[in-house]
Amino acid sequence: MSNSEEKGFLFVVSSPSGGGKSTILEEVLKQDLNLSYSISFTTRKQRDYEENGKHYFFVSESEFEEMIVQNEFLEWEKVHGNFYGTSRKKIEAQLEQGKNIVLDLDVLGALKLKEKNPRTVLIFITVSSLEILEARLRNRKSETEETIQVRLERAAKEMAFTEKYDHVIENLEIEKSVNEFKEIINQYLN
Repeated sequence: MSNSEEKGFLFVVSSPSGGGKSTILEEVLKQDLNLSYSISFTTRKQRDYEENGKHYFFVSESEFEEMIVQNEFLEWEKVHGNFYGTSRKKIEAQLEQGKNIVLDLDVLGALKLKEKNPRTVLIFITVSSLEILEARLRNRKSETEETIQVRLERAAKEMAFTEKYDHVIENLEIEKSVNEFKEIINQYLN
């Protein structure tokens, strides 16, 4: 990425599973804040409510691996046994047009982007305890016990990276968290 020519910001949001980032992002993106949401590619199984091209671009593992070989990703990671990646071409084109982009990435992907682009703002959404995360994961009723335990173990590791983020939002109440998120965005765009 050619840092000197970029006009837009990358706002990268990370959170452990159950932290509430999807809900916060959904609310923030409903408002006109001059933000574009980057849809990631994944090999994860599509959930019932998800639409291909809206929530993720769902691809097979072999398709994803070919995209890696073709250097089509700005960053990619294997998380919980599935691949996730950000399209290099789409992000670079939007930045060149001066668009500000919101990405939903895991901690390692977020840190990779921050290294590559100084106009990357890292925002971590957290909760006060792993017990709250566990309750939220169980309330989803879409996770197996094994998956819940894997996500909780990963959450503890991810939360250790909060000091590397530019901003941390403790998500106890959605409306307050959405407002805090908007304040962060506005401090960079105004």
